[in-house]
Amino acid sequence: MRRSLLAAVLLAAGCVPDQRPNRMSADRPPPTPREIDEQRKIAEGFEKWNAATAAGDVEATYRGMTGAFKSNWMLLRLRDPNDMVTKAFVARLDADSRLLLDKWFEAHQKHLRERERPVRLPETILGSQWLFELYREHFSRSKVEMVAQAKARTITDVYVDGDGVTIVTNTMGRSEMYMLSFEGDGWRVDGYLEARMRKP
Repeated sequence: MRRSLLAAVLLAAGCVPDQRPNRMSADRPPPTPREIDEQRKIAEGFEKWNAATAAGDVEATYRGMTGAFKSNWMLLRLRDPNDMVTKAFVARLDADSRLLLDKWFEAHQKHLRERERPVRLPETILGSQWLFELYREHFSRSKVEMVAQAKARTITDVYVDGDGVTIVTNTMGRSEMYMLSFEGDGWRVDGYLEARMRKP
């Protein structure tokens, strides 16, 4: 059955590629009926999230990401010297929040290698309306591309392993991986691996 998935907001909005545990060992035993049912439920939840994104529901898309993933996204935005939107938003922060964000960013510039995950943003920033509004602005600027890719995206596999889930997708001939973690009241996107062209 064709399953259109999460829109390319994770690509178009500039998410940081992520190093995550490989849950797709060739030695994995066949899934049990219980595991199959769990995979189906997770895939259905992911599908609903994508449907909201394709409909332009930025709030639902934003809620569907973990705090760690939002932090990853924020780090990339700050690292982009050409991102004038983020620069303008940062300039509007109050003095205390700006100091927290600057310290967080400086620490990662000194100690974080390019493909490592950052620590979470300070909670006052992570839970702020400011961060959501910044994400909404980037979302709106990439909306057309995101919707088109969402309509083309299909699930090819779902892997459940203890505390995490990997959903493998195909989008216009590209293979993508979305890592999910359980946070709050449900599974949320916690990592993304860049698309690569499929071999002929």
